[in-house]
Amino acid sequence: PSKQPGISVTYISNGAYDEQVASSGSWTGNPSGTAALNVGGSPSANEFSVKADDTATLGSAVLATAWTTFVTIDNTGVQTGESGDTITTNTVWLKLGTPFSVAAYSGSIYYKIIDAF
Repeated sequence: PSKQPGISVTYISNGAYDEQVASSGSWTGNPSGTAALNVGGSPSANEFSVKADDTATLGSAVLATAWTTFVTIDNTGVQTGESGDTITTNTVWLKLGTPFSVAAYSGSIYYKIIDAF
């Protein structure tokens, strides 16, 4: 899989929190076509899978789910100061199925935090 390291995200929280991630369910190709998210990690023709983690270690990465369902990539967040907690080691890995149509694709990766109860 291809990886994109060093994604910087700043979290601001008044209590313990979990970091979570999701992907848009399909990505739009230009000039045409779409690619569908495969949440199982074994993409077929014109499908893709995304793994994410708050480190640059593939072994600890988790498969991203489709927006609006999120998956936890770190559950150790604590109350932050007003400036927040910036994580600069977030990494995503992209795995493409075969065959995969050549195009410029656009889609989204979403990050959020939730209260850790």
